[in-house]
Amino acid sequence: MIDLPFRGEKIGALSSQLVEHALEAFARMAGAALHVRGSGRNDHHLAEAAFKALARALREACEPDPRRAGVASTKGSLG
Repeated sequence: MIDLPFRGEKIGALSSQLVEHALEAFARMAGAALHVRGSGRNDHHLAEAAFKALARALREACEPDPRRAGVASTKGSLG
């Protein structure tokens, strides 16, 4: 679900539709569910926040868990 209420058709020279298209294409090709909702009056900041939020979520998802030692596995722990 992508809910970015852009006010204009362009953000500088970039079509505001391309922001949503890029996010949708990323989610489709990654096989991931992507939920982006924004609000605000400045289209540039709305687009920037959406991409920055995605980057932060991806970084957090890829970082190793500092609480875990060794390989993440449930082998031997399931009955």
